[in-house]
Amino acid sequence: MMRMTGRARRGFTLIELLVVVAIIALLIGVLLPSLAGARRAAWQISGANIQRQLALGSQMYAAENKNYFPGLNSTGLLPWNASLGLGSVSMSDYLDKANQDASVPTQTYDWITPSLSADELPLNRVHRMAYILENYRDPSMRQTVVPYSSGGAGTSEAFAWVTANNKEIYGSSFLQPAYFQWGGRSQLSSPIQLTQTTNGVTKIILLNAPFINPFAPPDSYKPRLDAIQLSAKKVAVADGFRYHAGSILDIDMGVPARTYGTFTSSGASFRDSTAYGDASSNNPSRGAQLPLSYRHNGRMNVTYWDMHGDTLTQSESRNPIYWYPSESRYTGQQAHPDVQDTFGYQTNDKLP
Repeated sequence: MMRMTGRARRGFTLIELLVVVAIIALLIGVLLPSLAGARRAAWQISGANIQRQLALGSQMYAAENKNYFPGLNSTGLLPWNASLGLGSVSMSDYLDKANQDASVPTQTYDWITPSLSADELPLNRVHRMAYILENYRDPSMRQTVVPYSSGGAGTSEAFAWVTANNKEIYGSSFLQPAYFQWGGRSQLSSPIQLTQTTNGVTKIILLNAPFINPFAPPDSYKPRLDAIQLSAKKVAVADGFRYHAGSILDIDMGVPARTYGTFTSSGASFRDSTAYGDASSNNPSRGAQLPLSYRHNGRMNVTYWDMHGDTLTQSESRNPIYWYPSESRYTGQQAHPDVQDTFGYQTNDKLP
């Protein structure tokens, strides 16, 4: 019988194994940054799509409500009046309604709830706000926050709900420039609000801009779609985070929200903006919040009122044309330095 013979198969030497490991490590080093970059790009696209969805929902609301888009001077007037003891609805009644009807805004500045279908939203007001902040957030926004523990009506309720449910609350992803929600106020002497009395019941029917610096919107401006001129240059929704107080990152979950609340901002042309102010400003965090607002490699997504999207660098975002209605007047006060140094605005100039 013949016996088969052959050479034994040689295994890897230690040197060969080390070479293979080195090659794999090199490939990982090359590919991982590319994969991370692709993931960040995907997050940015997803965030832009969510912005557009919300902006479209806002315009659909306006189409059914005489051109008034959701926000402080439409859906927010009822809770605002209730918080002041005006109108025919008490704050207690409003809170009851807000916990029984998913279409009711979670706070005075909440323009997002009315822009969405109530069918998918939780009935409980605080749960609804938490749901929106989590499920309609930019994928890049992974920062959690704590609710104020004291403040206006609904604040203690929110704190109790979050505590009882051991719920993580995400920070704001998207903000609307508040000057589009307020009525116009060109001078300090211009009325800050308009009221109406019917059958002995007085209520506020229009809230005008409480601030006229750095830009004072014209008295004629009303928060309606047909009042927004140059809509391709006016921001409807922007990336933005509030509130960063330096050591604490928190959020306003009350009904009569403090100025700007959880859903709006002053815009990036205001020197001391909570969302966009830099280290040289009186911003509460001295610019520590900037990576959360300009979260896409130092840029922000924006959606304009004509529904097209864009990205802006910090420097580009200082252009006041984006944040205020047309014909708003530059007062020369409290503006980011770029308003004059880069974009050339002088006192009393008006925005296109």
